[in-house]
Amino acid sequence: MPKSKRDKKISLTRTIKKGLEGKQQLIQNIQDSVDKYARIFIFSVENMRNVQLKTIRYEWRHSRFFFGKNKVMALALGKSLETEYRENLHKLSAQLRGQAGLLFTNKTKEEVLKCYYLD
Repeated sequence: MPKSKRDKKISLTRTIKKGLEGKQQLIQNIQDSVDKYARIFIFSVENMRNVQLKTIRYEWRHSRFFFGKNKVMALALGKSLETEYRENLHKLSAQLRGQAGLLFTNKTKEEVLKCYYLD
């Protein structure tokens, strides 16, 4: 039998990469959030699903979550004492390992840990 023309497989690798502009935009957004929010938390996730993430983002819409490559986020905060964006942020960027994200908020540490145990 002849092959059907409708039965075409689409590779999922044909996504458009963000490139340099996307990375620069992430760096700019992180640095703007450093200026806007009082506290920064690093959290790690295991097997994070989109529905769970949407729920958390909805409940914490007064705050800002960032997920990206750890090296790009560390570059935004500053990797060393000379290149850090604000004071002591290079210590925070050294803690970015594995599946990690940044939470920018004006809530206190007790309020954040009370709602969710973010490790």
